[in-house]
Amino acid sequence: MAYINSGENEIFYERRGSGPPLLLINGFGPPCEWIEQFYLPHFLPHFDCVWFDLRGVGRSSELQDRSSYQLGDHANDVAAVLDAVGWDTAHIWGASFGAALALQVACDLPERVRSIAIAAADPGTPDIFQKSYADVYDARRAYFGSLARQVETPVEATDEMMKAYFPEEQRRTDPRANDVRNALIKMLSERPIKDLMSPFKDIAEMTMAAAELPEAAVPSGSGGTGAVWSQLDALKSVNTPVLLLQGYSDLLVHRDAAFYLTNELPNIELRLIKPAAHSFAISDEHLEGMARWILRREDNLHSVSGVELRTASSHR
Repeated sequence: MAYINSGENEIFYERRGSGPPLLLINGFGPPCEWIEQFYLPHFLPHFDCVWFDLRGVGRSSELQDRSSYQLGDHANDVAAVLDAVGWDTAHIWGASFGAALALQVACDLPERVRSIAIAAADPGTPDIFQKSYADVYDARRAYFGSLARQVETPVEATDEMMKAYFPEEQRRTDPRANDVRNALIKMLSERPIKDLMSPFKDIAEMTMAAAELPEAAVPSGSGGTGAVWSQLDALKSVNTPVLLLQGYSDLLVHRDAAFYLTNELPNIELRLIKPAAHSFAISDEHLEGMARWILRREDNLHSVSGVELRTASSHR
């Protein structure tokens, strides 16, 4: 475990494993331990893995300036982590906000990204999504609203979050869903919900406000109701290989976002998962499939004549 400086921010990261370089990026809120519990076991046998706490999360420092939590700021943190571990390039895996951040890195630093394997990516809501996103904004308002008000106990807050993470039947019967529930309760018990979500308070408030806006009130060219970031134009020039997994019944990121990305990105593969909500990517099947896809991209890179890749050393 180690810390690095990214501008005024101190970023906590960990590194373990051997093989091709893989950077793993979490979603909103959960610290590094979430990656270690649910994702890392599927990637560690194959890759030199690095993962880190987003700014304001876990052991990374929190900045008082809320304007310092834009996607570009997070992308700068990714670059700082890559520099710290001595990687010129890496494969990137991400889920939810981590997926959006992986795409941002591909926009800002395409020369440093070998491939991207992501789940539940929202590139910023374009106007064409307004009708299909109506239910999404209701779900996001309930999700962020309960956390921002901090009126629930950890158990009550967790059960509200679980409605977005898994379909009802899966919440009742899937042992992995119960593992997630227990991890959330533990996480929210150890650190107050208000503190945990504070780096994303602006995003939560903007999302909740957007849910209240009538369609006619959305400014033309705004990127759509509640777009906190918009990568739509920049993504059209991304040639990086992308694997995108999308839950068909995701309440936080509508599947239309995945269809949009599939139409716009020149080198993308979409896997639509049924039935699945926002946290489908924790399943063994999907994680192992993503690991195999990344390994194939690595093989493709080595098979291209003249491509030079920095080999990751062992860090077990």
